[in-house]
Amino acid sequence: MAFSLVRLKDTDNSTFAWPFMRPVSPLPPAAVSFGGNLYRVSNFGAEAGEYLFTEVSGPFEALEISLSFYGDITMPELAFLAALAFKLGVEPESLSVFRRRGIKGRKNFDMLVKAAGLPESVLSYMARKDVPLKTASLLASFGPGALRLAESRLVSGREPSVGEFIKFVNDAADFKELAEKSEYFPGFSFPERISPARAALESSLKELNAALAPVSAQVKDFFETGGVEFSFKAFSAGDFAEACRRLSENAPLASQFFEKLKNYDIR
Repeated sequence: MAFSLVRLKDTDNSTFAWPFMRPVSPLPPAAVSFGGNLYRVSNFGAEAGEYLFTEVSGPFEALEISLSFYGDITMPELAFLAALAFKLGVEPESLSVFRRRGIKGRKNFDMLVKAAGLPESVLSYMARKDVPLKTASLLASFGPGALRLAESRLVSGREPSVGEFIKFVNDAADFKELAEKSEYFPGFSFPERISPARAALESSLKELNAALAPVSAQVKDFFETGGVEFSFKAFSAGDFAEACRRLSENAPLASQFFEKLKNYDIR
């Protein structure tokens, strides 16, 4: 894509302003033209006299050009991008940034759009920390009381590590009724007991392991990513064939387990 350095006026500086907490760059801002309008697509905080300018075919190409001026995209920015794409009539799944992250499916994008409306303090934390999509999705699903509790955890006293905050959000999701009516205070914690939702999942995982033996099904991240690691050790071709047979025969049981992950909104 070729750019020309030109002076422009009457540029729309807000439509494509999806970046969040980005420092001003020494480069001139970029601008594109389509549909008879001019749009700034980068370096939104900078005073602009001259722009790196090019013409594009429409909003999809404008979004891709805008993305090309930035490095790693934070979770809040993914949320803002999803919301902007829908607003402009672009399928978010078609954008390169979501393809690289493996984010797909209307449910994930709807959750991202909801996450774009999270409180400023929560968005700021997610922009500075490597908060996973699942945690952002849980926060977006919270009622006002649970969301206020999570926000209070961030701004009261020492800022939690990512692991601490992920655990807090997971606990709040497991104990939704308690989270909705609780007020945060230093030392606040959720009950130690396993929630009914988590207990049902762990029971289902135990059943799956019993059926699959000698194949082992393990969840090493507390259901954080929705991923299950299947492994087995084979000392002969017969061992290998037996493990494959077990996996094939129990595919319906595995499907039931993954469906429970989805139904409990943990995946």
